[in-house]
Amino acid sequence: DNTSLIDIFEQSFAKNGNKTAFVCMGSELTFQEVDLYSQQVAAYLQSLGLVKGDKVAVMMPNMLQLPVTIIGVLCAG
Repeated sequence: DNTSLIDIFEQSFAKNGNKTAFVCMGSELTFQEVDLYSQQVAAYLQSLGLVKGDKVAVMMPNMLQLPVTIIGVLCAG
């Protein structure tokens, strides 16, 4: 299969829904929450004018917001 990384994430979100995706310092995010929040990050970045091929740097500690942000950047293009 020639699937993209985004396709793999979307399949995981659909398949695992309310299962825990990430745990950090006693807090958890489900696959469904990661999907929702990453789409919000993507929409925000696109509202700023981000287009496919633009470069984005993500600099933050290893916490729950990091995978959400990275997936959001990937989804934004």
